[in-house]
Amino acid sequence: MPAALAPDYAEAAAWLARLRAHDRTREDEARFREWLAADPINAQRFEHVSTIWDDMDALRDVARTELKPRLLTRRRLLTGSLAACTVGGLGLQWSLATAGVYTTALGEQRRLTLEEGSRLVLNTDTSVKVRFDEERREIELRRGQAFFDVSSDPRPFSVKVGAHDITVQRGRFDLRLEEQQLSVLAINGIATLSEDAESGKPLARFGNGERVRIDAEFHLEQDRPNVNDLLAWQSGQAAFRGEALARVVKEMNRYTERELVLADERAAALRISGVYRVGDNRAFARSLALLLPIKIEETDRVIRISAI
Repeated sequence: MPAALAPDYAEAAAWLARLRAHDRTREDEARFREWLAADPINAQRFEHVSTIWDDMDALRDVARTELKPRLLTRRRLLTGSLAACTVGGLGLQWSLATAGVYTTALGEQRRLTLEEGSRLVLNTDTSVKVRFDEERREIELRRGQAFFDVSSDPRPFSVKVGAHDITVQRGRFDLRLEEQQLSVLAINGIATLSEDAESGKPLARFGNGERVRIDAEFHLEQDRPNVNDLLAWQSGQAAFRGEALARVVKEMNRYTERELVLADERAAALRISGVYRVGDNRAFARSLALLLPIKIEETDRVIRISAI
């Protein structure tokens, strides 16, 4: 970590290094969880130093450099698969990806650095398959949501989602597949959405803040949404702007097995705004009860929400 790191963040940086070390133990992980629980600010500091580390492109340097065995053992924290740790209700996993299938469980996020330097962040309940060869970089998004930071490379970079392909050269993009509806957000860079590779028929070309959505009937919409809201999931949050509770509950249920259930149509029609931490539906429901005319009933697996 940078030498100028503020003292308040030094402990968070030490935990980051400890959790990424090859000799990390279960006792280390338990003590880390205790440290997180001791003060809510600890999770924020840990997220902050993790982001700094990611932005330093350290993983990319390792992926592109041939390391001697002696150095590899010292820097295994960068090249090995790293154990999950809990931050803000989401399990975060880091690894260097070369080829194969990579998945996340419910409530888990995973960060990958690909062999040519591109970076992926997989959201909850997501699966991707990586296939690279000398001519093409290809990823299949089988389910869920993923953020792509595509590195510059002579080979095109394509993401196959069902019957469609998204092709880019470089840039940052967010893809989500939900109930046969595909959403592609271009944060920067230019993307082309096409029918499958066999036909190659282009359907849309977009970039820099634009989003394309296409449903199972191939109806296509293009707009310019709030990018920060759509990327809030990367920090373990969900942003809502006057959205119906039916939509909000569906989104929050993506991150935990403790399900929110709307008991009546009046509750489903209520609307809320705000940014909420995902992964803890109990805390979320209690917040709703302070803001909306509802009552909540809890069991071990379900939280029922009813209009008053």
